[in-house]
Amino acid sequence: MAHASKYARGAVGNLARHYARKEREDGGLVRYGNQEIKPELSYLNYNLAPEREGGQVAFIEKRLSEVRHQNRADLNVMCSWVVTVPKLPDDMNTMERDVLERQFFDRTYQFLKERYGEENVVSAYVHMDETTPHVHFAFVPVVYDKKRGDLKVSAKECLTRTELKSFHPDLESHLDGYGGFKYIVLNEATKDGNRTVAELKMESAHREVEAAQQEALEARQTALTLAEGVNTLKGESDALRGEIAVLQGSKEELQEEMEYLTDMVQRADDVFQDKLREGNELDSEIRDKYWEAQQKAEEIAKIEREAQGRVKALETQETVLQGKIDVIYEKARAVEKGLKNLVSEKETEVKQLDAEIEELTEERDILREAVSKETEVAVMQFGSYKSMEDRIAEARVESNRRTRFNLLEKFVALPNIKPLFEQFLQLLSRNRNRNRDLER
Repeated sequence: MAHASKYARGAVGNLARHYARKEREDGGLVRYGNQEIKPELSYLNYNLAPEREGGQVAFIEKRLSEVRHQNRADLNVMCSWVVTVPKLPDDMNTMERDVLERQFFDRTYQFLKERYGEENVVSAYVHMDETTPHVHFAFVPVVYDKKRGDLKVSAKECLTRTELKSFHPDLESHLDGYGGFKYIVLNEATKDGNRTVAELKMESAHREVEAAQQEALEARQTALTLAEGVNTLKGESDALRGEIAVLQGSKEELQEEMEYLTDMVQRADDVFQDKLREGNELDSEIRDKYWEAQQKAEEIAKIEREAQGRVKALETQETVLQGKIDVIYEKARAVEKGLKNLVSEKETEVKQLDAEIEELTEERDILREAVSKETEVAVMQFGSYKSMEDRIAEARVESNRRTRFNLLEKFVALPNIKPLFEQFLQLLSRNRNRNRDLER
């Protein structure tokens, strides 16, 4: 499923060319082990990591200049995980398989860059042009030195035995976290921890030897059985030779027909190869469009989740604002109630004033009646109505003046009027003083 390797400076150049499918000086491709590269499919390869300025080797040197490392020729300056796509169901169509493979590599890349640090990633090339699709995740093994409190390069401390043993379970747990399709990472080759390619090959070779020994035993039994029938076959061989002589005559005719059919097959194969190349290009474009559509769908789902979060936040704000509105409404009701009580009190005071005015009016009428009677008596006693009338008029004026003065005193004594009247008197006093100053 996956295996890790460590490399010194001397190996990173060829490895970088192999990852990126760069040609050697002689024009050939860099190959490792028993890889079978199909150049016609290399256009399907892609790099999941950012393109590093100056190339992969330049990035490694730049990262080494940023952290502490030993200046040794055998120092392992780069590590690599080769992760192969798990076996997918046989009943899947090509498009479904391509989408699941791309999804697997994307999620595996997220797992690896989080595990070893995105700042240390050299490249992550996915090779689709070999027997089984796989990704080469190359990175600089930078670790934290607890004793010195800084970063250093150490492949030994980065890829420990514990790290190799926990890699596959952690990767499967990470993939399961996305939900959806279940990728089978743990199997007989990975359940006990990571094993090297050599160990896997040795185990496979051992099984092949056992199978070969069994086949040899079965072949020996078959040979003994066939030896018994050799004599019988010799007789049949003589008879067949006669038939062969007859068939030899037809061979030339069949040969000519075979050449004709071979030519037709070659032409058909040329046409098929042309259509296959066109189909591969179209299929690649369709896969890219399908993948873009899936990415858009994930973005839309993310936007919907964010929108739901905002709606919830707005609902919370609405609840808070409604609470504040309720408080303000209660305060308004209290103020309104207070105003109503104040108006009621003022209306009571006005009614009291109206009653007092009515009493005074009655007193005035009584006085007028009394004055009228007294006037008649006075006229009888003192004669001269005109002079008496003048006196009555003067008395009436004086009475009205006193009545108005009494009403004014009661009005001014009211609680709401008294402060205003005092302010008026103060203002009047200031104006008199000002006039006196001007006269002087």
